[in-house]
Amino acid sequence: KTPAETNKPTVEYLRKQYKRHYQGALVQVGASLIMWLFVFAAFISDLISQHHFVGVSIAVIYLIGINPPTLWVFKRIQDQDRLIGFSTFISFLEIMGYTAVIYFMGGIDATYLTILYAAVIAYVGSVSKRRHTFLITGICIAAYNGMILMEGTGLIPWQKVFPDFHLPFSHRLARMLTVDGLLLVVAYITSYTALLLRKTKGDLLAAYDVLEKRVAEGTKKYRLLVENQTDMIVKLDLAGRFLFVSPSYCTMFGKKEEELIGQNLLPIVHKEDQERTARKMKQLFQPPFSVYIEQRALTKDGWKWLGWMNTAILDDNGNVIEFIGVGRDITGNKQAEKEKIEAQRTAIEHENYALVGRIAGKMAHDFNNILGIIMGNTELALLDCKEEETRKTLELVFEQTIRGKNLTKNLVAFA
Repeated sequence: KTPAETNKPTVEYLRKQYKRHYQGALVQVGASLIMWLFVFAAFISDLISQHHFVGVSIAVIYLIGINPPTLWVFKRIQDQDRLIGFSTFISFLEIMGYTAVIYFMGGIDATYLTILYAAVIAYVGSVSKRRHTFLITGICIAAYNGMILMEGTGLIPWQKVFPDFHLPFSHRLARMLTVDGLLLVVAYITSYTALLLRKTKGDLLAAYDVLEKRVAEGTKKYRLLVENQTDMIVKLDLAGRFLFVSPSYCTMFGKKEEELIGQNLLPIVHKEDQERTARKMKQLFQPPFSVYIEQRALTKDGWKWLGWMNTAILDDNGNVIEFIGVGRDITGNKQAEKEKIEAQRTAIEHENYALVGRIAGKMAHDFNNILGIIMGNTELALLDCKEEETRKTLELVFEQTIRGKNLTKNLVAFA
């Protein structure tokens, strides 16, 4: 059962009921003062006489004056039935005040002011059950009919605004019955509309409960996915401060989530990579609103290479409001890439050495052929040479060709 269906309402329910009546009292005071100002304007414009103005003023003072004591009593009621009964009593007091206003403004001539009854009925119908709405309507009808009948029978004086105007009793009776019927229509429409609104509210609350349950389940699945994700997930504001960090990120850097939230990203990035990272982050403000960044970061295990796929989050106006980053440790990839480059460099060097060797071998072969011819002819010349000076020169040439052949042997060995 809801608090309204029990005789022991909760403290929260009592607080809400008091707050509703307190707000209603403020509205009633404001409306009464505005009504009095219009009556005052009519009085100084000679549209109504002094006794009309004085009577309405007394009624307005009464309407305002009943609020402090009724609120004082209302705040101290702890029983459900008494709460409903006293609310009805408050409505009765207000209806008597509005009836006095209608009476002093001309009674049957002030039929237009029965809108005050309609306002009370509409308010009660929007917050109460149907039977209570028709109860208040019955009080309004009884008060209005009683006033008209007492005027017609002379029990109370008729407060005519226009003394020369006389409305036959049958016409007054017709007006009275018309007002009664209209008030009943207002009560029916208000109570039926309130019933539909309460039903709609119930449907919306049920739908909200279902939606809340689904959101909770989705959140649980999302958190389970994030918490068991090996890739790191972070959310940053526009200044680069952490709004969210996944458990895998906390594990990587050996810190707790509360230690990281609100901290800036750049201080943990290697100094040589900070400028490039900041420059890349600026690209997130332009289509396609995503960018891949590789950077070195100081983790709990030292400097590591991290690869981040960053995406900007846009609001309904297309403005960037946050960043989402998904990253992973690419240190192993970077090491493999470095080793691959070293292997390629070594292979190129070996290829260059092989080329130099082939060239050196060919040069040594050609040079050795030339030296062989020179050496052979020098030996033949020495056999036939009789002159001492020429013989010394030929011997010198022969010695140098021997040295040249030794040089070509070393060149062949190098090749």
